[in-house]
Amino acid sequence: MPVEQIVQSAWWGNVALVACTVVYLAWWAVTFRPENTSPLWLKVVLFVPTAALGLVGAWQLVMAFAPAQAANLPFAIGAVVAYVALLVITRVAFKRQVTSELFLICLWAGMECALVNTLVLCGTWDGGVAVAAYVLVGVMSVAALASYLAYDRLKPWPAFYVAMVPLALIGITCLVLAVLVGT
Repeated sequence: MPVEQIVQSAWWGNVALVACTVVYLAWWAVTFRPENTSPLWLKVVLFVPTAALGLVGAWQLVMAFAPAQAANLPFAIGAVVAYVALLVITRVAFKRQVTSELFLICLWAGMECALVNTLVLCGTWDGGVAVAAYVLVGVMSVAALASYLAYDRLKPWPAFYVAMVPLALIGITCLVLAVLVGT
């Protein structure tokens, strides 16, 4: 795949994920607000584009890093290992109910790291930009995980807002990465 297509897929993937997080935040606010009285149709109307934008974003990122499959295998393995380890740790040590958010955080971090690796391998990014991107994804992933762990220990209204933090952090990170890819 030509470098221009890799960059274009990387940009579109992150832009779609930014849009996904914005709509996801709206869906979360409507669906999980304490004392929720939102109609079902509104929840569905917001969930459908959330899922569609997430799938489009993920697909575009996969298309971007697919040319470097072998070089990105460690990131795929790392995401799976991180998910399984964090699933066990959060469930056993912290008694955290298992939800899809942990899977999404690990999947997202693995995909973004594979993307960064691909952009370096194809000569689009140098080591300095790559290190900054890896640090950004790592810090945001740890912060998202901290919010994920805090959720069950909070009263309904604080938990409602804390649950939005991982979405906002991932959206901000995707926006930064889209800007870096586009420059």
